Amino acid sequence: MPVAFSAGMQAFLLACAREQREATAKQQGHSRGFCMVCHYLAYFESGANFSLLPSIVKRANRPHLIEMNKAYKIPESVLVVIHTVQLDVLLMERAGHPGFWQSVTGSKDLDDEPLRLTAMREVAEETGIQIGESGDVDASGAVAVSDAQVSSDNLQDWHLSTVFEIYLSWRQRYAPGITHNTEHVFSLLVPAGIAITLEPREHVRQVWLPYREAAEKCFSESNAAAILQLPQRVVEASQDKNMCRR
Repeated sequence: MPVAFSAGMQAFLLACAREQREATAKQQGHSRGFCMVCHYLAYFESGANFSLLPSIVKRANRPHLIEMNKAYKIPESVLVVIHTVQLDVLLMERAGHPGFWQSVTGSKDLDDEPLRLTAMREVAEETGIQIGESGDVDASGAVAVSDAQVSSDNLQDWHLSTVFEIYLSWRQRYAPGITHNTEHVFSLLVPAGIAITLEPREHVRQVWLPYREAAEKCFSESNAAAILQLPQRVVEASQDKNMCRR
């Protein structure tokens, strides 16, 4: 069964992640500073002028988060297919890449970050959807506690991963010599009409489409293949829940 992290456990894991990131930054000779608006901890190269910060970045939960000189991306990520009971799928168009439509994607922040936590964080950052405590929302996804909150029960780990070659234009984000990424697939059932708040630095438009049309619109072959598996995965998830109730 998928592991559902309570709000307290999520806070604990994030605190541990911050401590580890601070220790790593110190080892690399970096200094630390805070976003002057929301006071979220960020790291800078030694000697950086904290008064010359870039324009404010909008983030889910941390609307003014600013991070400079981030470490290389970890070549392990999640893909989260967000869908309704009717199998309508949310797609978003990448900023700066017209016609590049995709589901929620994102890399782990730390090597030991649980993939489920990565999925929850990326969903919040890219769509504004908050994944709450189990039981906050009924299993059908028909009712939400707020306009943009769903139950952690609705986040399904498919235990499916794909290794693909990283696009040349994006390889500079990774350490030298890294050419491939491992992507782990999840799905998230949400109520129809749920409020979506895009991160404008990442995506500029959104659309809900029947799953077959959504698969055709995706620029990523692995994303399209995952969407086409959605009906089967939904049936399997329903069967698993029924077995757990017995």
